[in-house]
Amino acid sequence: MVESIRELKKTCMGTRPEAKVKWQNHIAIYLTKLFLYTKLTANQICLIWMAIALAAILLLIKGTYSYYVLSMLLIQIAAIIDTSDGQVARYKNNKTVLGYYIDLLAHSFFVPLTFICLGIGISNASQNNFYLFLGIVTSILFLARDSINNPVVNNAKAHHKSLKVQKEREFQGFNLAKLRRLSGEWLELSLMLSVMFFGLILNLPKQTLWVYF
Repeated sequence: MVESIRELKKTCMGTRPEAKVKWQNHIAIYLTKLFLYTKLTANQICLIWMAIALAAILLLIKGTYSYYVLSMLLIQIAAIIDTSDGQVARYKNNKTVLGYYIDLLAHSFFVPLTFICLGIGISNASQNNFYLFLGIVTSILFLARDSINNPVVNNAKAHHKSLKVQKEREFQGFNLAKLRRLSGEWLELSLMLSVMFFGLILNLPKQTLWVYF
């Protein structure tokens, strides 16, 4: 018997503050409940969102508004399932090293691929190869930033120091680090209703690519 949504939130959403800030957790929990009625493991659910995300990203190559919209809708679905697989893992207490690295590698691969495919799509639509170049450069810059900020690369001591600095900057209920993190999260492609989503829904692909650059 699967618990109520309220009980599942306590078990599956974790204790990290950002787990409650990201409202897509509250949406994913309903899908998580459905998954818990099946025999699917968290790793299998991870493969599902990866397949959907890959299809969505490749649609960007078409470079037309209808494909942009379809791509963004599929990415919203993938984002919810991505959140749900972590919740299922917490509920079943079966987090694995393999699952962690699959998820990490997927994000590290899909994000730069998104910029490249978007660059190809814009180039095809505008007959301007500059945007292909911009997409490639943006993907390279992302990989460089990701390698620096990756938790696997950073050691525990540096992470602890960072947390200490953040705590010291809190004053009168205002935290500059939280503000930066919140603004940065809207650029994350794994977040529902991201800058990428609104940019392409509003048919502003060139401007969107420049924002991520």
